[in-house]
Amino acid sequence: MGGYGYLLVEKRLADFLASLKLERVSYEPVAFFFPFTGEEVRTHVRIRVSQFFTAQDLRGLALDGLRLMTMNDRYYFVSEELKGELEQSGFAYLQFSEGLTGFGGSAAHTVRATRPGVPGNT
Repeated sequence: MGGYGYLLVEKRLADFLASLKLERVSYEPVAFFFPFTGEEVRTHVRIRVSQFFTAQDLRGLALDGLRLMTMNDRYYFVSEELKGELEQSGFAYLQFSEGLTGFGGSAAHTVRATRPGVPGNT
């Protein structure tokens, strides 16, 4: 699930991404607290991406290597190489679309996670 300035992902996916040593990506543990039951769950990680780009940067955008990027701190993109790693990793709920459809260019792959039964996923 993406929010302004962060991605909220399952711990297993965050661990996988961290193992790839992506540049300008940080990981923060998250705890969900359910007040009615008193239960605290630590199944997710907040990812902050500090590799920013704008529509004006598209022509010179470096897409080599393993890259996770953000446009406007809201839309997230992966390089071709990272897309390949993710597709082979067994995270079947990740979906990719080619280019910057709807953003006026074509530079990377947008990534969206869909997971049935998880609030906030579309």
